[in-house]
Amino acid sequence: MNTIAPNPRSPLADADSRYRHILLAPAALGAPRAGALMPTACDRLAVVPEESLRLAQGDEMPAGLCPACLASLRGEELPADIRPISTCVCGLTTDHDGLCAVCRQEQHDVWWATRSPCATAV
Repeated sequence: MNTIAPNPRSPLADADSRYRHILLAPAALGAPRAGALMPTACDRLAVVPEESLRLAQGDEMPAGLCPACLASLRGEELPADIRPISTCVCGLTTDHDGLCAVCRQEQHDVWWATRSPCATAV
């Protein structure tokens, strides 16, 4: 069984950094841009990796995929996790730990553009 690397690290991503997440990119936006924050099947935000995961029907799922993302794709209910609802600095309500997805993406874009490539290794 192959093992897939986790999504790239970002201090603004709130998806579990131990796993590769299944990204939910709206088809109307085209292919997601590597380095952007995107919503995941487990209802979090993760960084889009340089190389996308491509599986053909019948392929074995690689180890390292987020179990909650896989459960969501199978139509199972996501595991209960307590995420407090708060108000973001922009005024929107969020369950992304104090910053809404829009503000997280904006701050992530600034951080991503100025990060040291050596600092992104985990």
